[in-house]
Amino acid sequence: MKLPADSERSDLIKTLLIYYFPPSSGGAGVFTSTISQARQAEIDIKEAQKPKFEQTLSALSLQELSALVDQTLKHTKCIDALASVLERFKEQCHPANSPDAWPDHSEWAQLPIWSASEVVALSLNRNPDKIVKSEWRNSSRNRTWLEEQYTKRERLVSRAILSLILQKRIKPEAFLEWADSISLSVPRELRQAIPKSLPVQPEEKLATMAPPNRQELKTSERNSLLKLILGMALEQYDYNPIAQRSTATTQIQSDLAEHGITMSEDTVRKYLKEATDKFWERQPD
Repeated sequence: MKLPADSERSDLIKTLLIYYFPPSSGGAGVFTSTISQARQAEIDIKEAQKPKFEQTLSALSLQELSALVDQTLKHTKCIDALASVLERFKEQCHPANSPDAWPDHSEWAQLPIWSASEVVALSLNRNPDKIVKSEWRNSSRNRTWLEEQYTKRERLVSRAILSLILQKRIKPEAFLEWADSISLSVPRELRQAIPKSLPVQPEEKLATMAPPNRQELKTSERNSLLKLILGMALEQYDYNPIAQRSTATTQIQSDLAEHGITMSEDTVRKYLKEATDKFWERQPD
Protein backbone atom coordinates (compact mmCIF):
# COMPACT_ATOMS: atom_id res chain seq x y z
CA MET A 1 0.00 0.00 0.00
CA LYS A 2 1.36 3.41 -1.02
CA LEU A 3 1.66 6.11 1.61
CA PRO A 4 0.25 9.60 0.78
CA ALA A 5 3.77 10.96 0.35
CA ASP A 6 4.66 8.12 -2.03
CA SER A 7 1.50 8.74 -4.09
CA GLU A 8 2.32 12.45 -4.32
CA ARG A 9 5.90 11.69 -5.38
CA SER A 10 4.59 9.33 -8.06
CA ASP A 11 2.21 11.98 -9.41
CA LEU A 12 4.98 14.59 -9.53
CA ILE A 13 7.29 12.20 -11.38
CA LYS A 14 4.53 11.40 -13.91
CA THR A 15 3.93 15.12 -14.45
CA LEU A 16 7.60 15.76 -15.17
CA LEU A 17 7.90 12.74 -17.47
CA ILE A 18 4.89 13.88 -19.53
CA TYR A 19 6.31 17.39 -19.80
CA TYR A 20 9.85 16.39 -20.84
CA PHE A 21 8.84 13.25 -22.77
CA PRO A 22 5.44 14.02 -24.34
CA PRO A 23 3.76 11.02 -26.03
CA SER A 24 4.62 10.86 -29.73
CA SER A 25 2.29 9.75 -32.51
CA GLY A 26 4.84 7.37 -33.96
CA GLY A 27 6.36 5.71 -30.90
CA ALA A 28 9.90 4.38 -30.62
CA GLY A 29 11.13 2.43 -33.57
CA VAL A 30 7.97 2.99 -35.64
CA PHE A 31 8.18 4.85 -38.95
CA THR A 32 5.01 6.45 -40.32
CA SER A 33 4.25 8.47 -43.42
CA THR A 34 3.95 11.62 -41.31
CA ILE A 35 7.28 11.27 -39.44
CA SER A 36 10.61 11.64 -41.20
CA GLN A 37 13.50 9.30 -40.40
CA ALA A 38 15.47 12.14 -38.79
CA ARG A 39 12.52 13.03 -36.56
CA GLN A 40 11.99 9.35 -35.67
CA ALA A 41 15.66 9.02 -34.73
CA GLU A 42 15.29 12.03 -32.44
CA ILE A 43 12.26 10.39 -30.81
CA ASP A 44 14.13 7.11 -30.33
CA ILE A 45 17.08 8.86 -28.66
CA LYS A 46 14.76 10.71 -26.34
CA GLU A 47 12.86 7.53 -25.47
CA ALA A 48 16.17 5.84 -24.62
CA GLN A 49 16.93 8.66 -22.16
CA LYS A 50 13.55 8.40 -20.43
CA PRO A 51 14.36 5.48 -18.03
CA LYS A 52 17.54 7.20 -16.81
CA PHE A 53 15.67 10.46 -16.29
CA GLU A 54 12.94 8.63 -14.36
CA GLN A 55 15.60 6.97 -12.18
CA THR A 56 17.13 10.37 -11.43
CA LEU A 57 13.71 11.76 -10.46
CA SER A 58 13.01 8.78 -8.20
CA ALA A 59 16.12 9.61 -6.18
CA LEU A 60 14.85 13.13 -5.39
CA SER A 61 12.96 13.98 -2.22
CA LEU A 62 9.34 15.13 -2.23
CA GLN A 63 10.45 18.73 -1.63
CA GLU A 64 12.96 18.60 -4.48
CA LEU A 65 10.36 17.17 -6.84
CA SER A 66 7.84 19.86 -5.86
CA ALA A 67 10.42 22.59 -6.49
CA LEU A 68 11.29 21.10 -9.89
CA VAL A 69 7.60 20.98 -10.90
CA ASP A 70 7.17 24.62 -9.83
CA GLN A 71 10.15 25.68 -11.95
CA THR A 72 8.80 23.71 -14.91
CA LEU A 73 5.38 25.36 -14.64
CA LYS A 74 6.99 28.80 -14.47
CA HIS A 75 9.01 27.94 -17.55
CA THR A 76 5.81 26.86 -19.33
CA LYS A 77 4.08 30.13 -18.42
CA CYS A 78 7.07 32.08 -19.77
CA ILE A 79 6.86 30.18 -23.06
CA ASP A 80 3.10 30.83 -23.29
CA ALA A 81 3.64 34.53 -22.55
CA LEU A 82 6.33 34.73 -25.22
CA ALA A 83 4.02 33.01 -27.73
CA SER A 84 1.31 35.56 -26.93
CA VAL A 85 3.74 38.45 -27.49
CA LEU A 86 4.88 36.95 -30.79
CA GLU A 87 1.25 36.53 -31.90
CA ARG A 88 0.50 40.19 -31.16
CA PHE A 89 3.66 41.23 -32.99
CA LYS A 90 2.64 39.13 -36.01
CA GLU A 91 -0.79 40.80 -35.97
CA GLN A 92 0.75 44.29 -35.81
CA CYS A 93 3.06 43.52 -38.73
CA HIS A 94 0.21 42.34 -40.95
CA PRO A 95 -0.06 44.44 -44.17
CA ALA A 96 -3.73 45.18 -43.44
CA ASN A 97 -2.78 46.65 -40.05
CA SER A 98 -0.39 49.26 -41.41
CA PRO A 99 -1.28 52.96 -40.82
CA ASP A 100 -2.33 53.47 -44.45
CA ALA A 101 -4.81 50.57 -44.25
CA TRP A 102 -7.45 52.64 -42.43
CA PRO A 103 -10.29 53.78 -44.72
CA ASP A 104 -11.54 57.28 -45.43
CA HIS A 105 -15.07 56.67 -44.17
CA SER A 106 -16.61 59.79 -45.68
CA GLU A 107 -15.14 58.97 -49.12
CA TRP A 108 -16.45 55.42 -49.12
CA ALA A 109 -19.84 56.45 -47.71
CA GLN A 110 -20.40 58.74 -50.72
CA LEU A 111 -20.31 55.81 -53.14
CA PRO A 112 -23.81 54.61 -54.13
CA ILE A 113 -22.91 50.90 -54.03
CA TRP A 114 -20.21 48.60 -52.66
CA SER A 115 -18.97 45.22 -53.79
CA ALA A 116 -19.03 42.24 -51.43
CA SER A 117 -15.28 42.42 -50.78
CA GLU A 118 -15.53 46.15 -50.07
CA VAL A 119 -18.31 45.51 -47.56
CA VAL A 120 -16.20 42.91 -45.74
CA ALA A 121 -13.13 45.15 -45.55
CA LEU A 122 -15.07 48.25 -44.46
CA SER A 123 -16.92 46.30 -41.78
CA LEU A 124 -13.48 45.52 -40.29
CA ASN A 125 -12.45 49.19 -40.54
CA ARG A 126 -10.00 48.50 -43.34
CA ASN A 127 -9.48 50.22 -46.69
CA PRO A 128 -10.64 47.73 -49.35
CA ASP A 129 -7.91 48.98 -51.70
CA LYS A 130 -5.28 47.84 -49.17
CA ILE A 131 -6.60 44.31 -48.72
CA VAL A 132 -4.48 41.97 -50.83
CA LYS A 133 -5.51 38.43 -49.92
CA SER A 134 -2.84 36.90 -52.13
CA GLU A 135 -0.26 38.12 -49.59
CA TRP A 136 -1.94 36.27 -46.75
CA ARG A 137 -1.02 32.79 -45.54
CA ASN A 138 -3.09 29.98 -46.98
CA SER A 139 -2.92 27.69 -43.94
CA SER A 140 -5.87 28.18 -41.57
CA ARG A 141 -3.59 27.18 -38.67
CA ASN A 142 -1.38 30.24 -39.17
CA ARG A 143 -4.04 32.87 -39.76
CA THR A 144 -3.99 36.08 -37.77
CA TRP A 145 -7.05 37.40 -35.94
CA LEU A 146 -7.77 39.80 -38.81
CA GLU A 147 -7.60 37.03 -41.42
CA GLU A 148 -9.94 34.85 -39.34
CA GLN A 149 -12.45 37.68 -38.98
CA TYR A 150 -12.24 38.53 -42.69
CA THR A 151 -12.91 34.91 -43.64
CA LYS A 152 -15.93 34.69 -41.31
CA ARG A 153 -17.47 37.95 -42.56
CA GLU A 154 -16.75 37.05 -46.17
CA ARG A 155 -18.76 33.86 -45.64
CA LEU A 156 -21.65 35.78 -44.04
CA VAL A 157 -21.85 38.31 -46.88
CA SER A 158 -21.64 35.68 -49.62
CA ARG A 159 -24.44 33.64 -48.00
CA ALA A 160 -26.60 36.77 -47.70
CA ILE A 161 -26.12 37.46 -51.42
CA LEU A 162 -26.90 33.85 -52.37
CA SER A 163 -30.06 34.07 -50.26
CA LEU A 164 -31.02 37.34 -52.01
CA ILE A 165 -30.97 39.12 -48.65
CA LEU A 166 -28.26 41.38 -50.08
CA GLN A 167 -27.73 42.32 -53.70
CA LYS A 168 -24.43 41.84 -55.51
CA ARG A 169 -24.15 45.62 -55.68
CA ILE A 170 -24.74 46.55 -52.05
CA LYS A 171 -26.07 49.96 -51.03
CA PRO A 172 -24.34 51.30 -47.88
CA GLU A 173 -27.64 51.83 -46.04
CA ALA A 174 -28.80 48.32 -47.00
CA PHE A 175 -25.56 46.92 -45.58
CA LEU A 176 -26.15 48.75 -42.28
CA GLU A 177 -29.69 47.43 -42.04
CA TRP A 178 -28.52 43.86 -42.68
CA ALA A 179 -25.57 44.14 -40.25
CA ASP A 180 -27.89 45.37 -37.49
CA SER A 181 -30.33 42.53 -38.19
CA ILE A 182 -27.62 39.93 -37.42
CA SER A 183 -25.85 42.00 -34.70
CA LEU A 184 -22.69 42.36 -36.79
CA SER A 185 -20.38 45.05 -35.44
CA VAL A 186 -19.77 48.05 -37.70
CA PRO A 187 -17.15 50.78 -37.09
CA ARG A 188 -18.80 53.83 -35.51
CA GLU A 189 -17.07 56.20 -37.94
CA LEU A 190 -18.45 54.30 -40.93
CA ARG A 191 -21.95 54.19 -39.47
CA GLN A 192 -21.93 57.95 -38.88
CA ALA A 193 -20.61 58.66 -42.39
CA ILE A 194 -23.38 56.77 -44.18
CA PRO A 195 -26.27 59.15 -44.94
CA LYS A 196 -29.55 58.39 -43.23
CA SER A 197 -32.21 57.10 -45.60
CA LEU A 198 -35.89 56.32 -45.34
CA PRO A 199 -36.64 52.70 -44.37
CA VAL A 200 -37.31 50.49 -47.35
CA GLN A 201 -41.04 49.99 -47.88
CA PRO A 202 -42.78 47.15 -49.75
CA GLU A 203 -43.73 47.97 -53.33
CA GLU A 204 -47.42 47.87 -52.40
CA LYS A 205 -46.91 50.69 -49.87
CA LEU A 206 -44.80 52.72 -52.26
CA ALA A 207 -47.69 52.76 -54.72
CA THR A 208 -49.74 54.73 -52.18
CA MET A 209 -46.92 57.19 -51.43
CA ALA A 210 -46.67 58.86 -54.84
CA PRO A 211 -45.63 62.54 -54.81
CA PRO A 212 -48.54 64.96 -55.37
CA ASN A 213 -47.16 66.10 -58.73
CA ARG A 214 -46.79 62.58 -60.17
CA GLN A 215 -49.23 61.79 -62.96
CA GLU A 216 -50.86 58.38 -63.02
CA LEU A 217 -50.35 56.26 -66.12
CA LYS A 218 -53.08 56.46 -68.70
CA THR A 219 -54.91 53.21 -69.41
CA SER A 220 -53.33 52.94 -72.84
CA GLU A 221 -49.84 53.48 -71.42
CA ARG A 222 -50.38 50.90 -68.67
CA ASN A 223 -51.69 48.39 -71.20
CA SER A 224 -48.63 48.94 -73.39
CA LEU A 225 -46.30 48.27 -70.46
CA LEU A 226 -48.22 45.15 -69.49
CA LYS A 227 -47.92 43.87 -73.06
CA LEU A 228 -44.17 44.45 -72.95
CA ILE A 229 -43.91 42.56 -69.65
CA LEU A 230 -45.91 39.62 -70.98
CA GLY A 231 -44.05 39.51 -74.29
CA MET A 232 -40.60 39.49 -72.66
CA ALA A 233 -41.66 36.86 -70.10
CA LEU A 234 -42.97 34.57 -72.85
CA GLU A 235 -39.98 35.04 -75.15
CA GLN A 236 -37.02 35.29 -72.77
CA TYR A 237 -38.12 33.41 -69.63
CA ASP A 238 -40.26 30.58 -71.07
CA TYR A 239 -43.22 31.85 -69.08
CA ASN A 240 -46.15 29.42 -69.25
CA PRO A 241 -49.40 31.19 -68.24
CA ILE A 242 -51.31 27.94 -67.65
CA ALA A 243 -48.65 26.21 -65.53
CA GLN A 244 -49.44 25.91 -61.83
CA ARG A 245 -45.83 26.77 -60.99
CA SER A 246 -43.37 28.80 -63.04
CA THR A 247 -39.70 29.63 -62.52
CA ALA A 248 -40.06 32.75 -64.64
CA THR A 249 -40.95 34.99 -61.68
CA THR A 250 -37.88 33.87 -59.73
CA GLN A 251 -35.58 34.36 -62.76
CA ILE A 252 -36.98 37.83 -63.48
CA GLN A 253 -36.62 38.91 -59.84
CA SER A 254 -33.04 37.57 -59.74
CA ASP A 255 -32.02 39.32 -62.98
CA LEU A 256 -33.49 42.60 -61.74
CA ALA A 257 -31.53 42.25 -58.48
CA GLU A 258 -28.29 41.76 -60.41
CA HIS A 259 -28.84 45.18 -61.96
CA GLY A 260 -29.58 46.83 -58.62
CA ILE A 261 -33.39 46.88 -59.07
CA THR A 262 -35.34 45.71 -56.02
CA MET A 263 -38.66 43.98 -56.66
CA SER A 264 -40.26 41.06 -54.83
CA GLU A 265 -41.38 37.87 -56.57
CA ASP A 266 -44.94 38.61 -55.44
CA THR A 267 -44.88 41.93 -57.32
CA VAL A 268 -43.48 40.30 -60.47
CA ARG A 269 -46.13 37.60 -60.23
CA LYS A 270 -48.92 40.19 -59.74
CA TYR A 271 -48.08 42.14 -62.91
CA LEU A 272 -47.55 38.96 -64.95
CA LYS A 273 -50.99 37.75 -63.88
CA GLU A 274 -52.57 41.10 -64.75
CA ALA A 275 -50.91 41.07 -68.19
CA THR A 276 -51.92 37.45 -68.78
CA ASP A 277 -55.53 38.03 -67.80
CA LYS A 278 -55.80 41.01 -70.12
CA PHE A 279 -53.86 40.05 -73.20
CA TRP A 280 -52.98 36.36 -73.36
CA GLU A 281 -55.22 34.15 -75.40
CA ARG A 282 -54.87 30.40 -75.08
CA GLN A 283 -54.19 28.77 -78.41
CA PRO A 284 -56.63 26.02 -79.43
CA ASP A 285 -55.25 22.48 -79.09
